[in-house]
Amino acid sequence: MCACLRPLRVPQWLVRYVVRWRMVPVESLRGLLATEAATDPVSDRILAAAAELVGSQGDQQTTMAAIALKAGVGRATVFRRFGSKQEILDRALLQELRMLALALQQSASNAETAAAALNECFVLSMRAMRHRPLLRRLARLEPEKLIAFTRLRRPPVLALWRSMYTSIVEMFDTPGVDDAERAALADVLIHLTLGYSLVPESSIDLKDDEKLRRVAASVIKPVLGQ
Repeated sequence: MCACLRPLRVPQWLVRYVVRWRMVPVESLRGLLATEAATDPVSDRILAAAAELVGSQGDQQTTMAAIALKAGVGRATVFRRFGSKQEILDRALLQELRMLALALQQSASNAETAAAALNECFVLSMRAMRHRPLLRRLARLEPEKLIAFTRLRRPPVLALWRSMYTSIVEMFDTPGVDDAERAALADVLIHLTLGYSLVPESSIDLKDDEKLRRVAASVIKPVLGQ
């Protein structure tokens, strides 16, 4: 048989990594929470290295070679798993979103009412934007990167973030509050978090958790009545 007519043989390593990394979209909150930080230790190291480097020196100054060196792997390994630096950044940010979701669920499990749970969730979200190196760097110095991430459709980042809040409200008895109201309230809290993080100049001390609770309560109470 002519060599040009032979069936294409795809290397098994390529099949394995394409299936594991490129073809499994996170489309729901349940999918996000069920996804481990990475599917293998090597990829976990790559994402951790990228988050640390971008968090300390920015996206523009971080190269694929630097990520590979920090992770202790070769450049080819990084490209096989992720393909581009943008994909690495998006996946690192998705991990941040997953960690936030887990923290919010844990916090809500200790609350007595939906309003109290949402108050603490807002405080935790603001705290994460201030203290997580990757989120802090992008919010302060490269906001366009963070905005671009929130606008992703695959995965649907804002929908996932919204689901974090609505799922927490659904844990409690909130008579008279329908799905549309829960979603609208979640949107307001998300945009407050993004707005204050991207433009932190404010008459409110954004490092004061009690003042943040008051801000959250001013939008939560009219909806939930709590």
